[in-house]
Amino acid sequence: MPDDIYGNQVFVYIQPRESWWISPDAVQEHCGQLLANFKMSHELIFRDALPKTERGKMDANALWDLWRAEHETA
Repeated sequence: MPDDIYGNQVFVYIQPRESWWISPDAVQEHCGQLLANFKMSHELIFRDALPKTERGKMDANALWDLWRAEHETA
C-alpha cells in the first residue's frame, strides 16, 4: 500500500491452515519479536484462499489487485 515516507507500507495476506484459528494480535505479537518496527505490517488481511500462479507460487500481482479493489471501493 502506498506510503508517503517509505514508498510502500507492509500489508500481509494470511491464509490459516485448515481448521486452525489465529488472531491478528497473535500475528502482530509474533512478528514484533522478530522484525524491526518499520517492517511491521500496517494491515493484516485474512483469506480462506490466496491466488497462486500456474506454478503454485503466490501471485503477488493478484494480491495487489485484490488490495486495490478492496480499498478503492472503501
